[in-house]
Amino acid sequence: MSRATKTIIGGALAAGLALVGTTFMAPAASAVDKAMTVNPATGTKTTALNLVTAGQCSSGDKIQVFVTGNGFPANGYGMTGKDAVSSKIQGANYNMPLLESLNDAAAAQTPAATLSGAYTFTAKCYQGLGSTVLDSFKTAIVFDGANFGAAAVTASLSAIPAQIAPGRAVNITANLAAVYGTVPAGSIEFFDIMPFQSEVSLGTAQVVAAGAATASISKSDFAAGSHEVKAIFTPTNTAYAPVTTAVANFEIAVPGTGVVLATSPQSPAAQYSLVTVTATVFPSDAVGTVDFFDGGSKIGTGVVRAGLASITKSDFSVQTHALTATFTPTNVNDFGASSTADPLAFEVTPRTGPAPASQTLQAQVDATGALTISLSPGEDGVVSFGTLALNSTADRLIAAGAMDTISISDTRFNNPGWELTAQATPFVGA
Repeated sequence: MSRATKTIIGGALAAGLALVGTTFMAPAASAVDKAMTVNPATGTKTTALNLVTAGQCSSGDKIQVFVTGNGFPANGYGMTGKDAVSSKIQGANYNMPLLESLNDAAAAQTPAATLSGAYTFTAKCYQGLGSTVLDSFKTAIVFDGANFGAAAVTASLSAIPAQIAPGRAVNITANLAAVYGTVPAGSIEFFDIMPFQSEVSLGTAQVVAAGAATASISKSDFAAGSHEVKAIFTPTNTAYAPVTTAVANFEIAVPGTGVVLATSPQSPAAQYSLVTVTATVFPSDAVGTVDFFDGGSKIGTGVVRAGLASITKSDFSVQTHALTATFTPTNVNDFGASSTADPLAFEVTPRTGPAPASQTLQAQVDATGALTISLSPGEDGVVSFGTLALNSTADRLIAAGAMDTISISDTRFNNPGWELTAQATPFVGA
């Protein structure tokens, strides 16, 4: 027998013994299983299978292949095969064709097995029949209906912000997907890997078998500094190997901030247009206020909500304006110091036709209280323009009407100020 071949027990032994479809108690493995793959990777219950090991037996000249799973003995059913031939140089791997399909093996059981779920193939190396297991290789497939594919799961972590303020929640989510079929039941354990320290378990979440699965933990007590986290999924069914996610990195530190400006409508806009200036603040969970400026003049303040703050104005003059904004955090321990947006050029062009009518509203503000805005009693919110009349050149209709009286009461403590814009809606009626 050459060094490049092995004999599969259940195939042709040197003594001429043939064990066809034999079931027997194999000695327990004495070492960690090595990798093995099924070729082809997908197929049906009658597909002829080759098992390809990731290496060769370190010693011994016999190999027995067992299959376990639904309908087969717990200690394994010995699959028949033929001599395992090395596909590479000594020490590389074995390509082992099985003479029985899984359908053949299932039919040989009493009662006959119905193929469903996951099945594990284990190739064990022996010096002789019944002797100690010297090496072993393992792989698994899973049946989804009449077809099979690899019994494996992939795992990944959802994105985590690169920088998170001390004391704020860090949400870590693991995502699982089956290579074939559905995700098996199991558990996901999360780990924190601090530099120069051992891995610390952050907690475990259970996974119920499903087509896709996620599990999350949320912690707010991470120490300041850099962290690496990962998750390990351990399936309940041992036909599936545990899988570890890639490492995600983040830092517990006060995050910096940034501001970007935009206008609606975009530049240019006609004079008297209702213009909304919006500041997008980063990170999106930043808490604070934004002061808006036109050149060196402050034109309003907005509270940041969901990463956005805005003001609306209709009195920009005809010229090109240099708009900017400054974000100020409510608490500098949660978010970094103030940041200012780059100037945004906004052009206002002359408006054609007559200027719209406008009103100036005034209200007395006390030191404490609340802000209320309402129509005066009896007002209905409708603007009446009376009878329209042609102008002297007969090119447009002219009319005028007054807005209903708007009452404003602002008695808030430390009043941050307010601005009201009233605008008539488009005409209705014949």
